[in-house]
Amino acid sequence: MTYPDVSAAPVRTPADYGQPGMAGTQFQPGMNRQNQPSNLGSHLGGLHLEVSVTGPVFNGMAQQAMAGMVDEMQYHVAAQGLANVQMFLDRSIQFPTPYYETQVTVQRVAEDWVVHDRGVIYGNWLEQGRSTTRFRGYHSFRRATEQLRSRIPQLIAPIVNRWVGRIG
Repeated sequence: MTYPDVSAAPVRTPADYGQPGMAGTQFQPGMNRQNQPSNLGSHLGGLHLEVSVTGPVFNGMAQQAMAGMVDEMQYHVAAQGLANVQMFLDRSIQFPTPYYETQVTVQRVAEDWVVHDRGVIYGNWLEQGRSTTRFRGYHSFRRATEQLRSRIPQLIAPIVNRWVGRIG
């Protein structure tokens, strides 16, 4: 969702209303179809309403903070996904050689964080196995993803709380 940038919106001054000493704009209640505009403001000595719009929601800081929060949440989830993959590989590989495990990494791809094995040629075989061999695959990425999905709310809750505190 995108929000319009109102930081450059024109600001009206009391002089715009012909009242150099007054602040705000005149408020006239009863402006619906049944009630015609009245001259109530002049009878009450010029009732005026002043609205000041400030803060992170209106100056664009909240939108920037939300983007930062989402990026941090994505990275945190991806980092946990990497840890899960490594854990499942450690449990599955009987005679580990460090090469494959050192190739599994977290990388930013476009606007997402992705866990992958840098295209190691036998990575797909380690993950899925083949029907022509007895080896059925470790399914480390699949199992890591399943475990990660159930833990996402607990992983991102502290991040959300911290960023909401920053926004105010």
